[in-house]
Amino acid sequence: MASTVLVTGANGFVGSHIVDCLLRHGNKVRAMVRHTSDLSWLENKPVEICYGTLDDLPSLLTAVEGVDRIVHNAGVVAAKQKYLYFL
Repeated sequence: MASTVLVTGANGFVGSHIVDCLLRHGNKVRAMVRHTSDLSWLENKPVEICYGTLDDLPSLLTAVEGVDRIVHNAGVVAAKQKYLYFL
């Protein structure tokens, strides 16, 4: 039976390869991405796109609903304040 896997940061280089691997192994993939994300790495892939951020509880709860596993690959690449790298 296929598992449903949530992948955060799925739209990036590493995340898109994680998505590819999961799909090759028969999993259903839900990609959690920001509304401003470039989705070109995910084009033409059978993934469910879920928009949200990790610091927004309602979008996070929606993203995890019904998933069997989570691959957390999202990360901060730029922040206005140093402490924001540690949230």
